Amino acid sequence: MTPQITAARVVVPDDAPRTVWMLERGEGVTASDAWKIARAGIKARRTIVEQKMNGSTFRGNKATNAGHAREAALLDEAAERLASLTPNGALWASVENDLHRATPDAIGVDQDGALVVVEVKSHEHGWKSDEIPVEHLAQMQWQIHVLGADSALYGFEVRDEDDMPPVGGATWIPVPRD
Repeated sequence: MTPQITAARVVVPDDAPRTVWMLERGEGVTASDAWKIARAGIKARRTIVEQKMNGSTFRGNKATNAGHAREAALLDEAAERLASLTPNGALWASVENDLHRATPDAIGVDQDGALVVVEVKSHEHGWKSDEIPVEHLAQMQWQIHVLGADSALYGFEVRDEDDMPPVGGATWIPVPRD
């Protein structure tokens, strides 16, 4: 079952060069931008505007690289919980507002045929929370908004002291549309 997405369109396909992806991402408002704008003061908002006008220099860090390394395995686990799942590397834009952009880790369909965005996170040893961090919750709500999804599925793992994933697999939390 392939997800039918009518509320969004692909701006940059997953096989596009990274430079093209970053340029297009920088032109719109992503979940992390929306989160920063909602919580930021005037100085941070000016920084965001400057990055939108001149491009961002952020290209990832140790945490984002570690998360990307575990993404495929976590999405395999997510696929067991949905009727279908398609990993996503594309940049999406809302058809209602082309500047609203999103990049969920995957797009799925639940057993009732409803569209679901999937977000997965891999935390370093020592992570202590079993709840969804508020910024991740906001990220998923933005993705739901942009793609016109009905809900999200959030999965996270906490790697052990040897940087290995948990034996029992990730923790999975359904997230309703707010």
